[in-house]
Amino acid sequence: SAILAGDMAQRDCLPPVEAWPQRPLLLTQEEGGGGKVVLANDPEKGWAKIDSDVFEGRALFFVRLPECHAEYAAAEAYFRGRKRLAGILLVGRFKRRLSMNDFIVGNDWQQINIPGRSQKSLLMNCIRQFLPHITLEVGPKCTRFFAPVVLDCKAMCAKPLAAMAHTTATHPAPSPSPLPSLLGVEEDCTAIFGDARPRSAEQRRRYFKTESHRKAHYFETDHEYTFEFYQHTMDFTSYRFVGIPLLGRLVNFTWILRGQPFQFCLRAKSSVVCRFHFWSERLLRWNNGGQKNDAH
Repeated sequence: SAILAGDMAQRDCLPPVEAWPQRPLLLTQEEGGGGKVVLANDPEKGWAKIDSDVFEGRALFFVRLPECHAEYAAAEAYFRGRKRLAGILLVGRFKRRLSMNDFIVGNDWQQINIPGRSQKSLLMNCIRQFLPHITLEVGPKCTRFFAPVVLDCKAMCAKPLAAMAHTTATHPAPSPSPLPSLLGVEEDCTAIFGDARPRSAEQRRRYFKTESHRKAHYFETDHEYTFEFYQHTMDFTSYRFVGIPLLGRLVNFTWILRGQPFQFCLRAKSSVVCRFHFWSERLLRWNNGGQKNDAH
């Protein structure tokens, strides 16, 4: 598709690695035909604005970086005592009512390299075991990896806009302050379910595993929503799978993805709400056949 072709075109427009502010990582937000650099781990300067036909808000990214970037105190607080390698805070509101079945998060890639039978079997078994809610579609020209947000997010909070102190009749847009706690978003879906329905994140995800339940609930325009996503398996600075040592030793994701980055891509049905790219210095070493499927 034109969108996916644009993703790879952005690779050629990236600033030199020496100019990356958080080398070996570069986080970019897709804008038109290019990408805008976004700072991870910076609650003051790192909030990325999102404004689509469906959703408006802001996102803040945390990525575990090498020790040379220890000056980011917020990241130190966010990762302290945790195994997670990346986290995302998303705050905003919906411009139109949307079924909770239709708001999805994931990745879209152009053609990828398919690993050998044993590696493919290991990879698919890991996906089924650790990401059972994920849908994976592998095609000759496009590969998609996605899930409903209400299943994938680790914490979710919904608050009526009318009850929020920072909201006024003339400025209903979400504010980047106060910042959701760096210790994690507190699960609170009372505004969605009432008092008799799921209270914990685990109960919410269990409930929404049923498609008819997702279709029965909607994101409303008069609420502000906060989502927290995080993962502890993929190191975006090295593009190595560290959650399962055997997989990390056997599978080279830069080769599989053909140099294409992992993304944080939100969609409302087929419409793209936002797309962010996690570029890595190691990822850029892939050069159309010049690198073999060697995890080392």
